[in-house]
Formats: sequence, C-alpha cells, structure tokens
Amino acid sequence: MRLNKVLATAVVVGGVMTGTFAISDTAYANSENTIEAFSATRQGRTNVNLNMRTGAGTNHRILRTLPRNTNLTILSESNGWMRVRVGNQEGWVAARY
Repeated sequence: MRLNKVLATAVVVGGVMTGTFAISDTAYANSENTIEAFSATRQGRTNVNLNMRTGAGTNHRILRTLPRNTNLTILSESNGWMRVRVGNQEGWVAARY
C-alpha cells in the first residue's frame, strides 16, 4: 500500500532557491501495515546561473551550468552545498546562491 502525505509548503527568499517548496513524503506499507520505505524531497528553482559540480566543493569538476529558473530536486544538504537532481543528472550546487 502506498501512502502519500504533503507536509508543508513554504516560500524561501534568498539562498540558492526562490519560490514555493513542497515537501512530500511517500511511505510504503507491507502486508502487515508496517512502514518499509520512506522518502522526502524538496523541489526548487535556481535564481541565478549556477554551476552543478561532481562533488561538494569548488575543487570538483563542473558538470554543467544551470540557467536561472531551472527546476530541480534537492536530495540532501551538507556544509553549505546541496546535492540536487535536474532531469536524470545529479550533482552538487553551492547553497549560498
């Protein structure tokens, strides 16, 4: 059984993204109705042209430059960097932009 729940919607001003972030959780229950898997994602949009890199740091190779207003999925955050997915490509962007 698949269970969906929208937790929150917020507007973020400044930082790497602007616009509305919807946080959606999906959980899967087995035949005994216990939770087997859980995932949460945040959707965002770049507010500047932004380099997407192979790792969290400027010493990592640039995979591509994301144009302003690119939609993306935020997968995780670490030490001022965000791991994101754009289409089927994953990489890291600086969180301060």
